[in-house]
Amino acid sequence: MRALIRAGKLPEEVLRPEAALQRGGNGVFGSNVGNLLFSDAVYRTLNTPGTELVPDAFTTERDGVDAAHIARINDEFEHFVLPLANAFRPAFLPALNRLSSVIEKLRIPVTVIGVGAQPSGAQGTRIGDLPPSLTAPVTRFMRAVLASSPKVGVRGEFTRQYLEALGFGDQDVEVIGCPSLLDRAEYRITKRVPNLSAESML
Repeated sequence: MRALIRAGKLPEEVLRPEAALQRGGNGVFGSNVGNLLFSDAVYRTLNTPGTELVPDAFTTERDGVDAAHIARINDEFEHFVLPLANAFRPAFLPALNRLSSVIEKLRIPVTVIGVGAQPSGAQGTRIGDLPPSLTAPVTRFMRAVLASSPKVGVRGEFTRQYLEALGFGDQDVEVIGCPSLLDRAEYRITKRVPNLSAESML
């Protein structure tokens, strides 16, 4: 299977800082290292024998995505994988709308992994703290994805409740957490000593 994945670059691709920042205003890391972490985690999870994953370098959500770009995705790929962070927030609305426009025209399955809702203010913790301006774009995005996917993977209960308020129930939404939090033995930390002391080597 050949899949397009929303990512700035391949995890094994090493770039100098200058090169990393040349690919758009947010660089290959999507404006912060956390975004790089979860896209790399999804890539490593799906990178199995028989699967080729191609990063889209965030081109799919940029201004100027035209019919030729969408046709190329349909012709060259069998799946579109979207690792997303807190995309249901006002600052991401332009990119979310562009993604919806692309997804609505795709003939291949689309899988969304780890999308979250984020209130405008840092102190916002209730569904009511999410602005009404999100309602139509988020609903459009969800409908576009669910037209070719059985469910959307969300970060947590807050996002699930928000989407439920918009009419998307358990048949549409699955709480999967952040994709960077993989439960694998090689990612677990085992304490070698019970505690640290003044003589501990750090």
